[in-house]
Amino acid sequence: MAGNREFGNKIRKLRDAKKATDPKFSLRQFALTVGISATYLSRIENGDFDPPSPETIKKMAALLETDADELLALAGKTDPELHDIIRERPKMMA
Repeated sequence: MAGNREFGNKIRKLRDAKKATDPKFSLRQFALTVGISATYLSRIENGDFDPPSPETIKKMAALLETDADELLALAGKTDPELHDIIRERPKMMA
């Protein structure tokens, strides 16, 4: 639970920008849509908790209409699909 302030700030900034025009992006509503608790999301945004799973980050990115790879990189995580791509094309990815 070391946290990641940079990731949390980015999520909050993107969510707040969406919230300005759409109430579905309130902390509680966004957390519900993503499938996490509002408390957990708040702690992530404040940099108190580590970023969630790659799958949850990808869901956040889709809802926030931002690049999932950028958020995954900020979180220090990789897309789970990357492992499959590497297994399917090991010579290309070497």
